[in-house]
Amino acid sequence: MPSVGTSSFDSAHYAQDDTCGSYARMTMLRSGRIQYTNDLPVYAAFDAGAIPYPGTLHADVPARLNATLLSGELDLSPISAFAWAQHADE
Repeated sequence: MPSVGTSSFDSAHYAQDDTCGSYARMTMLRSGRIQYTNDLPVYAAFDAGAIPYPGTLHADVPARLNATLLSGELDLSPISAFAWAQHADE
């Protein structure tokens, strides 16, 4: 399996491409979601089932989303500007 920096990705997130023997990232996303009501318009279509989300949405407070993204538990997430600035080179 390919090396992915220091992130903690496991083989469950990769699929082997039989045509060339390489590994490709699967599209199942582990995504963060801010659990405050002011983000409702962003996620309303997913919540209503109008648009399928290609993965899982993990709702939490911004500080916890910062930590879970940095630890590799999430693939993408909204984070605070302060956390982004602290880790801009990563």
